[in-house]
Amino acid sequence: MMQDNPTVARLKARLDPERPAIAMAAHNPLAAKLAAAAGFDAIWGSGFELSASYAVPDANILSVNTHLELMRAIGEVQDAPVIADLDTGYGNAVNVAYLVALYGRRRRRGGNRGQDLPEGQQSAPRRAANLGTGRGVSRQD
Repeated sequence: MMQDNPTVARLKARLDPERPAIAMAAHNPLAAKLAAAAGFDAIWGSGFELSASYAVPDANILSVNTHLELMRAIGEVQDAPVIADLDTGYGNAVNVAYLVALYGRRRRRGGNRGQDLPEGQQSAPRRAANLGTGRGVSRQD
């Protein structure tokens, strides 16, 4: 098993309910660098933020390659952990397994430090969680 790097260890140490880590959303490397310089514990690679920076709806319109490249770039310019918002995982369970492995390889090369699937129980077409209109997917599916 690979040893945690200092950035990951720092984030794990902050996963404390008494004093939780505070992450700032960033849509590009400059925003991430500013957030890290301001002292945030982590950078949130927000799907909403990334979509907005391309002037498209937050509905999985951006490709996984675009998302991965932005997370890589954000991770390279600053030292705070990057948590990638993967929305629904770009498909079914097979896609999720592939993405976790893909982002994990990126993490070992210095990019993101974690993934989040906040809408992982939604069906397509995905709707932003803040709209409260997502349709659920059953556990069997």
